Amino acid sequence: MKKLLLSLFISLFFLTAWSSAQPNPPANLSATVDYSGRYPKVNLAWQNDSASMWTKFNIYKKFGSLNDSTSRFVRIWSTHYKTFTDYFVQPGRTYSYYVTSVVNRVESVPSNMVEAQVIAPVITHGKISGVLMNDSANIPITRGGVKFIPALNSAGNPMFVPTDSNGFFSARLRTGNYYMFSSAQGFVGEFYDNVSTMQTATKITVLENDSLVFTIGLAKFVPPSFYSLIGWVKDGSGTPQRAWVSAYLINRNNGHDMHRRKLQTPTDSLGNFTLTLKQNDTVIVYAFSHNRTLLPEYWNDKRTFAEADRIAILGNVTDINMTLDPVPVYNNGITGTVMDSAGVLPLKAFIYAYKKVNNGIRYTKYHTPTDSATGSYSLTNLEPGTYILLSWARGYKSTYFRFDGTPTLNWRDADTLVVNANDVIPNINFQLRQFIRRNSAGFVLGTVKQRGGNALDGALMYAINTKGEVAGCGISDLDGSYEIEGLEKDEYFLVTNLMNYDDNFASDITISGENEIQQIDVVLNPNEVTGVSENPNVVTEYRLAQNYPNPFNPSTVISYSLPVSGLVTMKVYNILGVEVATMVNGEVAAGEHQVKFDGSNLASGMYFVKLQANDFVTVKKIVLMK
Repeated sequence: MKKLLLSLFISLFFLTAWSSAQPNPPANLSATVDYSGRYPKVNLAWQNDSASMWTKFNIYKKFGSLNDSTSRFVRIWSTHYKTFTDYFVQPGRTYSYYVTSVVNRVESVPSNMVEAQVIAPVITHGKISGVLMNDSANIPITRGGVKFIPALNSAGNPMFVPTDSNGFFSARLRTGNYYMFSSAQGFVGEFYDNVSTMQTATKITVLENDSLVFTIGLAKFVPPSFYSLIGWVKDGSGTPQRAWVSAYLINRNNGHDMHRRKLQTPTDSLGNFTLTLKQNDTVIVYAFSHNRTLLPEYWNDKRTFAEADRIAILGNVTDINMTLDPVPVYNNGITGTVMDSAGVLPLKAFIYAYKKVNNGIRYTKYHTPTDSATGSYSLTNLEPGTYILLSWARGYKSTYFRFDGTPTLNWRDADTLVVNANDVIPNINFQLRQFIRRNSAGFVLGTVKQRGGNALDGALMYAINTKGEVAGCGISDLDGSYEIEGLEKDEYFLVTNLMNYDDNFASDITISGENEIQQIDVVLNPNEVTGVSENPNVVTEYRLAQNYPNPFNPSTVISYSLPVSGLVTMKVYNILGVEVATMVNGEVAAGEHQVKFDGSNLASGMYFVKLQANDFVTVKKIVLMK
């Protein structure tokens, strides 16, 4: 009997606790039928006073009015927003809705219930007809067609209409706005009026009972021509050189295979080379001799990618000749090995050495591969000075060199090596941790450029997942292109780190599907010391800046700006939407402000900073990485 009473007491206790933890239901639910788009839809909106940032709302729907007992409510969606649009409605029917709130998997009672009656619209039509012509011959195109694409918020479906034997086409369309695309085999397709993209196309408005007539001319497709770029590579005495010659295609877009932006060929025994390029390509040519006593060079006698001459391919190009200068001889170097984190497996890696300079943002960079069998490397003949080193290997977490072996992804934390004219520094060893990938799904790629547009090579890129873990690394190439591969399905935060430049942060990068590609182009600003103005600019807008440093351990600084004084709250939430800290809560004057956030008591991972000032609300992602 006592055990039964105890069991009933415990059950009653947990039932009471559950009831007390039940969240408040949403209030003031409203339903509005929207007829502005291609199809009708029902817009729902409600209010909720939950203190949790990530309160979830369940939307329930039934077919029929509230008084209809022949159907029942079913859950159709869950969202963190306080609005929802139901696109799955049909004209001539009535639908009923209610919403519940969910916090920590506990669901509230239903909100007020609403119904929406979707009235069948009156459909009107117009007509578009015309002739598709061959521009050059002025004759009809018989194997062509015209596609009509409804513009945003216009009703109707895309429609393709073929031409007949006289090049004639005709379409009966619902009234609204359309883009018209004309095409035919062997001709260059175009949007109306004579443009190549829908973004620049002219919309056609079809009104009730319209009868619009068009005569459209298409140009014959002319395949691109290919031309040769010819030259030689020699040293100062005229001796032909065995070398690799690369042509960087600077007018082509990024793609998954970054090598499509670079063509490469070896020279022959006489130092000659030929590259085949497409008409209207624009290239930068680079030669790297097998003879390490010669300096690499960009055409025409340039040392950097930014300074190199651009070559437009409008026909065959000859005399792209390159005379390589000798490397200054220093009997010095840096040697070491690159191994896995256990110190057992030699890695096929690259070592980058950056020479520090004191004047401006310039730096000298050397790089060399390791021996894949032994993991050993040797940087030789270095210009005397102070260096920092970076190691990168495919599938491993990169790091700058530190004598204590602590890995770091920040060039500011790297230890420096002083290289003299005649000294070799040995045992500069790296141990890299391998990425554990269970479901490699996607890529992040793009270009890195400095302010002004010049490409930056040797920049370290790394992607951080929602757990605060580094999930992939990449290094930018000579043309600024980079690629981070093997990213699992997750949301990422991209950091770009290069000596003498401010870090760049990019968030809201989502990999959600197999072989998905996200293109992120990065612009870096010089790491310059700026003076304090005697007349600082007046703040004219609300702004929440990205914290710095980011990632951080354990503290970081968050800056924000207010154009007017007002009540301000700044809170930090974890990935589940649970509040972990309140940074600001009260009246704050107009101007620029900074607060320091300490994450000593928090676990590594991604967090959210939410700033609310008057009617302004914004959120930034920050990463704690211990």
